[in-house]
Amino acid sequence: SVCSANNANCASQSCAAGEYSASDGSGCTPCSAGGFYQDVAGAAGDSSHCGCKQCNNGTYSPSPGAADPTQCVVCPIVGTRLDLPAGYRACWCQDGYARTDRFGPCARCDEDGGTECRNDVRQLRAGSWWRPSDALQQYTAFAADLQKEHDHDPALATYTGPVAVSYACPRPDSCLGGLASQCAPGYTGVLCSQCDAGFYASGEECTECVGDPAGAAALMIFLLIVVIGVFCLF
Repeated sequence: SVCSANNANCASQSCAAGEYSASDGSGCTPCSAGGFYQDVAGAAGDSSHCGCKQCNNGTYSPSPGAADPTQCVVCPIVGTRLDLPAGYRACWCQDGYARTDRFGPCARCDEDGGTECRNDVRQLRAGSWWRPSDALQQYTAFAADLQKEHDHDPALATYTGPVAVSYACPRPDSCLGGLASQCAPGYTGVLCSQCDAGFYASGEECTECVGDPAGAAALMIFLLIVVIGVFCLF
């Protein structure tokens, strides 16, 4: 986000190195763990990326409150991006790696054919599905929050639950993949194998119902009356 005029060089004598004061003067806050440090006392800003200095690309501070650039350590060579600023995390993961802790390491994904790892998280490939559960809801919330930066929720910084198992959908096009395991329009249920309301099974596909069901029913009743009337005439 855009920083206000109160940035890392603004004077606020109440805060020590490693901290910054909010632009409204409401106390001192340690520079966030991740890509920030502050070696000058009296800095101010709206958040760490405004009130602190940025570690060099490929380095990060493992703990909050870094007061010297030497506290920004080199990101692990294996599994992390060395060409990006860490931001509000412990370095970005390479594709094929994911994390379960915003400020923890990137681990190589044990991809099972139905999942892939990018943007720091594990997610479904198209054509795959995973079973809804409380743990999956927690992971989805963690993964969504991991895409945020200064506005992330500290309560969602880690995920400690199990890794969800992916399943191949019998009709690959019906499963969109992603974090939410969404079904394509017209499909629902386990493995997105059932037709949703307003659709009917046509071979292996779900086809949208057309026309007015109430009107069709009325027409059928009218035709039935006509047929009975004609029959009675004879």
